[in-house]
Amino acid sequence: MNHSNELTQLELILLQLVAKGEGKWSWYEIAQALSRLDVPREPDMMEVLKKLAAEGFLTREVQPGSPRDRWELTQAGKKRLSDAKAGRTRRTIGDVSRSISAESIPTIEYSGSQLSGNVKKR
Repeated sequence: MNHSNELTQLELILLQLVAKGEGKWSWYEIAQALSRLDVPREPDMMEVLKKLAAEGFLTREVQPGSPRDRWELTQAGKKRLSDAKAGRTRRTIGDVSRSISAESIPTIEYSGSQLSGNVKKR
């Protein structure tokens, strides 16, 4: 994770994919799902998964005698994903409301039922 406590796009997508796999997906299924998305591929997916696990957001289970692993969100990971989604929604709404202000909405003058064609900014 980055130092600003915000998830990178790749971290967010990986948390979402691990959540979608519901603890049943291995790195291979996660990589297959990731390959269909338009997201940055750097740093390497496994590095990011291991980092998220080290930070307590994911667990990785490897079954004895099997090379196959399973990735799952921890409770902290579920909360982090939920918080990230809520934060992105709040920022998006805030960005829209900041970009639409009274000064940016044009006014049209008219007299009676005739438009004068004059557009004035408030």
